[in-house]
Amino acid sequence: MVKPIRLFGVYERMIPDARPDARGRTEYHYILFDYLCKVQRGVVAAADDASRVRWVAQPDLDRYLLTEGTREVIEQAFRAR
Repeated sequence: MVKPIRLFGVYERMIPDARPDARGRTEYHYILFDYLCKVQRGVVAAADDASRVRWVAQPDLDRYLLTEGTREVIEQAFRAR
């Protein structure tokens, strides 16, 4: 369980449809609300919005394939804490 400390940022992601006949349409449109949180208790576990979850140290971020823009948000959160 985590306790939200503060809203860190709101981000919009639009993923274009890659099909040849898409004509510039958007396949996915996300609005993401990122929070800085403090762990209260329990064990971290993926919910229905993720296949897996893991705590990662800042120097180890290069080991992971992240979606566009994600690394920048994580780095901002490390600086803000």
